[in-house]
Amino acid sequence: MFCFRISELGEEHGIETKMKVLVNSLPKSGTHLLGTFLERLGFIESVPGLTGAQVRETNRNPFRNWQKRQRRPKQNEIGFWIDLDIKGNAVSKEWLHGRLSSIPDGCFISSHLPYSTELADFIHLHDFKILNIHRDPRDVIISFINYEKSNKELPFHEDFKRMSMDAALEQVLRGAKRGNFASAPLRDRIERMMGWLGDQRVYSTTFESLVGPKGGGCKSRQRDAAMGICRHIGFSVIHSRLDEVVETIFDPRSQTFSKGMVGQWKEIIGPAQLDKVMANMGDFISTLGYD
Repeated sequence: MFCFRISELGEEHGIETKMKVLVNSLPKSGTHLLGTFLERLGFIESVPGLTGAQVRETNRNPFRNWQKRQRRPKQNEIGFWIDLDIKGNAVSKEWLHGRLSSIPDGCFISSHLPYSTELADFIHLHDFKILNIHRDPRDVIISFINYEKSNKELPFHEDFKRMSMDAALEQVLRGAKRGNFASAPLRDRIERMMGWLGDQRVYSTTFESLVGPKGGGCKSRQRDAAMGICRHIGFSVIHSRLDEVVETIFDPRSQTFSKGMVGQWKEIIGPAQLDKVMANMGDFISTLGYD
C-alpha cells in the first residue's frame, strides 16, 4: 500500500488538478523545492518515491517490507535500472507498471532516476508529465555534506561528522558504500542524469531559477520558471495566484532543507578545493551553465 501526503495549501487555493507528474532530480538539487511548488498548486505527493534507497533492502529503511514485495526482473528479462548509485540495480517492468499505475491524477512522485530512453518512454506511456530540476554541482556538494552531518539517521552521518571539509569533499567526489547503502561518485551521478536534459518531452528547470529571492535568486526568473512548469504540465493559473504560490515555496522547515541558498559554495570551498572539483567535473559544470 502506498501513502499520499496531502497539501492543505493546495486545498486552500481550490485548484483542481487533472494530471500526474514525476519530479526527477539529482539528490540535493531542489527535489523538495519543486515538490513544494506542486503541492502549493494542489497536487498530492505519492510516497515512497522512486529512488535507489527505496529499491535496496536495508534494516534502516522504513519501507523495507514494501521492498521485499517488489519484484525483481525474472531470468532473461530486462528490467529498468532506477538506482542512481548502483549500476544495474533494476526493477521489473511489471513492478514499475504497478507503481506508476497506482498513482491517480492530481498526484506527483519524486525520483532520482538515471536516464534511459526506454525508462523515459515507459513513464510517458503511463501518462506522466516529467519535470527535472538541477543545480550548480558545487552547491550540491555543500548541501549533501551538510545534510549528512545534520541527520543521525543517514548512513554516512558519522563519517561526515568527524571529517574535515577536505576529506568530506573528497568522499563526495569519489563516492562511498556501506552495506546496502551507496553513494556513487558525484561525477557518475551527474553523468547518469544528463539524458533528461536532452529529452524534449521533459521540462528542465534549475534550483537557481525556482528558489526566488528568499534563496538568493531572482523574482522574475522564479516567475518564468513557475510559468514554464505550469505550461509543460498543462496547468492554467492566473498570474496573481501564481505570485501567491511561489511566495510560499521556500520552506526551511523541510527535513531535507540545509540553507537552500544560491552560491553557498563560494563561502565554503577554498581555492585548492575548487581546483579539485573543477578537475573532476569542470566539463559538467560548464555544460550545465555554471562556469
